[in-house]
Amino acid sequence: MTKTIQHSSKTAGTNQQVLPITKSEYLQFLACPPEFWYYKHCPDEFAGPPDKETQHIMQQGNAIESLARDYFEPSETLQISFQRTFKSNQLLAKADIILTELPSGINTLIEVKSGTSVKSEYVDDLAFQVIVAKEEGFTFHRIGVLHVNGSFVRLGPIDVQEFFAFEDVTEAVLAKVPETRISIEAAIHYLQEEEPVIPLHAFCSQKLACPALQKQYPKLPEYTVFDISGIRQNKLQELLKQGIVDIQHVPSGFKLSDRQRFQVEVAQSGAVRISHNNIQRALDTLRFPLYFLDYETLQYGIPQYDGVKPYQQMVFQWSLHKLYADDQEPIHLEFLSDGKSHPALEFVRTLHGKIPYDGGSILVWNKSFETARNKELALMYPEFEPFLVYINTRIYDLMEIFQQQHYVHPEFKGSNSIKQVLPVIDPHLSYHDLEVNQGILASISWFELITGKISESDKRERMNHLRQYCKLDTLAMVAIYKHLQSVANPS
Repeated sequence: MTKTIQHSSKTAGTNQQVLPITKSEYLQFLACPPEFWYYKHCPDEFAGPPDKETQHIMQQGNAIESLARDYFEPSETLQISFQRTFKSNQLLAKADIILTELPSGINTLIEVKSGTSVKSEYVDDLAFQVIVAKEEGFTFHRIGVLHVNGSFVRLGPIDVQEFFAFEDVTEAVLAKVPETRISIEAAIHYLQEEEPVIPLHAFCSQKLACPALQKQYPKLPEYTVFDISGIRQNKLQELLKQGIVDIQHVPSGFKLSDRQRFQVEVAQSGAVRISHNNIQRALDTLRFPLYFLDYETLQYGIPQYDGVKPYQQMVFQWSLHKLYADDQEPIHLEFLSDGKSHPALEFVRTLHGKIPYDGGSILVWNKSFETARNKELALMYPEFEPFLVYINTRIYDLMEIFQQQHYVHPEFKGSNSIKQVLPVIDPHLSYHDLEVNQGILASISWFELITGKISESDKRERMNHLRQYCKLDTLAMVAIYKHLQSVANPS
C-alpha cells in the first residue's frame, strides 16, 4: 500500500497498550501502515488465528530454523544462544542465533531465513534487532543471514552445512540503522493517531485482498475496476481518483488494452461473447482419444526425498479422464502416492502405463505447469524421457480458449481460473463442498499425511479427500470441453 494516508485531525494520544512493537510488526508498518495500525489496535478483528496456508508456512519456517541450530557447533571458544529476547518500553525483538567468541566477546547476530537469497526486508529486520539490542547495551560486531541453499540436492540425511548458505550483511545492516531509527519513530507516532482515513486509490496491488481496504470499504460493488485483468497500478489509481469503482462505470473513452476493453464491454453489456469459429478451429486440432490430465505437487523448503531440491515442485498425484468419443462417458484413472517411497518414480511409472503412444491429445489447464513438471521428471528419470517429451508435444491447453477471449462471460470477472470458469459453465460441479478444494490445501494435506501429522485411522479419509479434489480438476475439464463442443456446433 502506498503511504499517502491521512488521519483524522483528532489524535488518540500516547497509547501504551499497543506497545511494544515487534520486528514483524515493524516490517508490517513498512509494507502497509494502515494494516499495521489495525492489527495493533484491533487484534481481535485483524489478528485472528492464521489460516491453513499461513500455518503451513509458519511451520515450515520453524522446521528450517530448528535445522539451523545444528549449523554452528559450540566449543570452549564459541558460545551460542538461540531466540534471545531484547526489549525496551517500546520495542521487542528476538534474535534467531547469537554467536559469542570467547574470550574476545565478539558478537555475531544471525537471522535464519527460509528463502534462497538475501532480500531487502531481511536487512530491515536485522537493523531493527540491532537497535533494540543497543538499547540494552548489547552490540553486534558481525551480522549475517543463514538462508536455504537453492542449489542443494538431497542425497540421504540432510547435511546442514550444504543445506544452508551464509551471507555477511554487516555493512548493509549498519548502513540501514539510521533510516530504521527514523522509521521506528514514525511507526510509534502512527500508532498514536486516530484510525487512518485511506483514499481508495492509495491501496496497493493486493487490491481487494487487503484487510484494511475491506475494513474501510465494506460495501464495494460486486464487480469492480480492481477485477480488470492485468490493469496497471497507475491506471487503477486513475480510475479510483475519478471515483470510478464499479466496472459498469468505466468510461468508453478511458484508455485500456484491447483485452481489457473487451472485458469491460462484456461486463457492461451483460452479454456472453463467444467466437464460435475460433473455438471450432481450436477443437479441430484435437485428436481422440482425449486425455484430460492434472498433477498435484508439494513445494517444501526441506526436501523430503532424495534427488529433490528445496522448493522443487514434487509431484505426488495425477488424475486422468480418458474420452474415446464425444458421445461416450469418460473413463477415470488416477494415482496417489502414499509417501512410503519416492513419489515421483511411482508417479511417472504409473502414468507411463496409462497414456499409450496413440497420438491422442492431452488436455490440461495452464500447460506451463504440467510441461515443466514433465521436463523435471525427464531429468530425474532419463529412462522415461522419450515418453515425457512425447507427452509435452501432445499437450493442448484448454485454458487458452478463455485466455484468448474466444469465450468471455461477465461472471468470469476477467479470470481464466478453472475454479472461476467451471461454476459458470456447469453449476452442478462445484469445489465448494469438497474438504480439499484448493491446490495449496492438497499440498498441505499430502505433506501432513507423509510426515505423520495425522493419525493412521485418518489417513484413508485424507487420501479420499485428495482423490476427490484431483478427480474434479480433470472432470471439470471434460465438462468444459463438452460445453465448448456444444457452443461451437449449436444445433
